[in-house]
Amino acid sequence: MSTHLFQAARVEPYGSSLELLAAETQRLQLLLDRQAQLLRFQGTINESNEFQGMFLQESEIDALLTHAGAADSPFLTRVAALDEQIVRLRLEIDRRAQASEEAGIPLSLPHLVRAFGLDPFERDVVLMALAPELDLKFHKLYSYVQNDFTRKRPSINLAINLLRDTFEERVAAREYFSPESPLLRYRMLLLDAAPQGAELTLLTREFKLADRVISFLTGRRTLDENVADFSRLLIPTALLDQVVLPEGTVQHVRGILAATLADPPRLPEDWPVLLFHGPRGAGKKLLAEALARELNRSLLIVDLAGFTLERRPFREALRLVIREAGLQDAFLYIDSYDVLHPEEEDANLRPLVHTLHAALRRYPGIAFLGSSSHEIKLHDVDQRGILRVAFEVPTLPERRLLWERLLPPPAEREADVHASELAEKFKLTGGAIRNALDEAGNIARMRIGETRLGRQDIIAGCRAQLTHRLATLGDRVKKSLTWNDLVVPPDTLERLKDIVKYFRRREFIFDEWGFSEKLPHGRGLSILFSGPPGTGKTMVAGIIAHEMEMDLFKIDLSRVVSKFVGETEKNLAKVFGEAKESHSIILFDEADSLFAKRTEVKSSIDRYANLEVNFLLQKIEAFEGITILTTNFEKSIDEAFKRRLNFRLFFPFPDATARTQLWQKILPDKTPRSPDIDWAWLAERYELAGGNIKNAVLRAAFIAADRGTMVDHDCLERAAELEYEEIGKLAKLGSSSSSA
Repeated sequence: MSTHLFQAARVEPYGSSLELLAAETQRLQLLLDRQAQLLRFQGTINESNEFQGMFLQESEIDALLTHAGAADSPFLTRVAALDEQIVRLRLEIDRRAQASEEAGIPLSLPHLVRAFGLDPFERDVVLMALAPELDLKFHKLYSYVQNDFTRKRPSINLAINLLRDTFEERVAAREYFSPESPLLRYRMLLLDAAPQGAELTLLTREFKLADRVISFLTGRRTLDENVADFSRLLIPTALLDQVVLPEGTVQHVRGILAATLADPPRLPEDWPVLLFHGPRGAGKKLLAEALARELNRSLLIVDLAGFTLERRPFREALRLVIREAGLQDAFLYIDSYDVLHPEEEDANLRPLVHTLHAALRRYPGIAFLGSSSHEIKLHDVDQRGILRVAFEVPTLPERRLLWERLLPPPAEREADVHASELAEKFKLTGGAIRNALDEAGNIARMRIGETRLGRQDIIAGCRAQLTHRLATLGDRVKKSLTWNDLVVPPDTLERLKDIVKYFRRREFIFDEWGFSEKLPHGRGLSILFSGPPGTGKTMVAGIIAHEMEMDLFKIDLSRVVSKFVGETEKNLAKVFGEAKESHSIILFDEADSLFAKRTEVKSSIDRYANLEVNFLLQKIEAFEGITILTTNFEKSIDEAFKRRLNFRLFFPFPDATARTQLWQKILPDKTPRSPDIDWAWLAERYELAGGNIKNAVLRAAFIAADRGTMVDHDCLERAAELEYEEIGKLAKLGSSSSSA
C-alpha cells in the first residue's frame, strides 16, 4: 500500500475586512429569511389588499432574500435547509477569519469583538445595525419581518427574536441593551429616542451603529473627531534602550504588561491600571511609548486637562476615548491626572475621580494614568488594580547619559559644552533637557554668522525650563559681582570658595560615591552669614549665585509671615517648593526674625511660634538646594538651626586695610577720578562698613557731577562726612588729608 500524507484542504483567508463583512451580511440574510418563514407560517405577516402598497409583497421579499429551496417548498424542509446553511456559513466564516489572522491580515470586525469582549450575540447585533449602512435592501427586509413599513431599522425585539430561540433566552437578552452593557457603555450602539409625549418600551426601541464604529468597520482608522481636541494617537518609535530610568522600574512595568497580555484577565476589573507619578519630563510617556512599541500597540494619549466639560459631559468624553482606544488597538494613556487632585482638595472634583476610576475598572485593556505630582492621595476611591510606579528626577549618572545622547555632535557645538558639567549644574528631567536644547537652538539661530550651540545658549535654554513663582514671594537679586570685587579676610574667601566647590560636587559625592545610602537627608546646602550691618553678607550671596550660574531670590518676609495660624507654614512651603522647581538659591535676610530661638510655651502664641520654627527646621533639612541665612545677631538664631547648617561664616567689621580696598574697588573704573585721592586716609579717618562706603562713593559721584568736576578727594571726604552724620558717628579728630 502506498503511503502519502493527507492534508486538509487549504482554507482561503479573507483579503480584506469588507470581504468578511459581505459574508457576514449574507449570513444575516439567511437569518432574516428563516425569520420570515416562521412569521408566514405563524400568520403574523398578513398581506391584505386593503393596505396594498403600505407593506411589502412576498414576491418582492423572496427576490431580496437568499434562502435554500424553492418558494413552494414545505415549511419545515425550507427552515431546516436554512438552519443547515446558516451553520455551515458560520463555520466557514470563522475558519477563513482565523486563516486571515494567521496570515497577518487585519480584520475590523474580529478586532472589535476582541477589543471590547463582545460575545456572538453582541457581534450579530453590531452586524444587524451595520447592514443598512452597507446595503439599503436591509431597510425593506427589516420593515417586512417587523410587519411595519415605517420601521427601517432593527428593533430590540427583532434582534432578540432573530438571535434567541426560547422565552428564557429572550428575557435574559434584554441585558445586552442595558445602559452599562458594552454596546451602549462604549457608545457603539445608539438607541432611538421616544417622540415627544410618547413612551417606548425597551423592545420597541430601534437601534443604529455609531458613525465612528461604522467608519472603523469599513476601513477608516483616523482619530475620532469627537476626541481629537484633547487626544492624539501616537505610533510609537521609542525603544526601551532609549529610556533612561532605573532598570528595576522598566523591567517591573514590562513584566506586568507582558504577563497581562499573555494571559488576558477574564473580567475587565482585573486589568491593571498603572499610575505613573513624578515630575514632568521624567520619562512617564516615553516608557509607555516604548512598551507599546515592543508589544506592537499604538498609544492614545488623552489630556485630562483638555476635557471641555462645558461642551461635553465628562462621562461622555471618557467613554468616547475608551472606545477610541479599543478601536485603535492602543494602550490608553490619560495624562494630567493630577488636575483632579489639586493641592487644596476640591469636593467638586470627587465625582469626576470616581467616574474615571469606575470607567477604567470596566475597561478591558491596558491603561496608564500620568501625574506630575509626587503624591497622589486616592481618598474614597476603589483602588483595586491601581499599580503605582514612581518616577524621580534622573540621578547624576542618568542625567549625564541623557545629555550625552541629546547633545548635538561636537561639530555643531562649541568646545566649552560638556555633558558632565551640564548634568551637575542642572537637575533636569529628560524631557526638560530636550526642551532646553530646542530653546538653545532657537537662541543660536538668532546670531548672525554663528549657529553652533554655545555654553551660554544651553544655560539660557535650561533656565527657560525652570518655571516658578518665586517672584511673588521675594525679589531677584542682581549678581554681576565676582570674587575680585570682594574684600574679606583670606581665610573667609577660601571658605566661601569651598561652598561653591561643595555644591558643585555634591551630587557626585552622594550619587556616585554612595553617600546617599548613608545620608538619605541633608543633600542640600545651608549657610549662615553673620556679622555687623554692611559687611557684605548679601553681596557675597550674590557672588555665590553668580559663580554657580543660579538665580538668587531674597525672600520678602512681609509676604511670608502671617498672623493667621498655619499661613506662615503654607507660605514657607511655597518658598521651598518654588525654589526646588526653579533651581534657585533662596536668601533669608535678617533671618533672626524668622529663625529665632524657641521659647518656653506659656501661651498659644508661643506654641504657634515654636511650630513655625520646627517647620522651618524640617523644610531646610529636606531642601536639596541652597539656603542662605544672613543675620546681624547670630546669638538670636535657634541652636537647632546652627547644628543643621553646613557652613557658618562671620563677616567682621573691616579694618583700615580692608576699608582702603573697599574705597578703591567700589568706585567704577569708568568714573573719572583725581589722581591725588588719599584712600588710606579716608579708610583711617572714617570707620565705615562696606555698605556705608558704597553709599559714600555713590554720593561723591553725585557731588562731583553737580560741580562739573571729576571725583576727587574733597568729594569723597564730603560724602563720607555726610554718611557719618546719617549713621550717628563722629569722625576722628585731625586735619584733612590735603592739609596734613
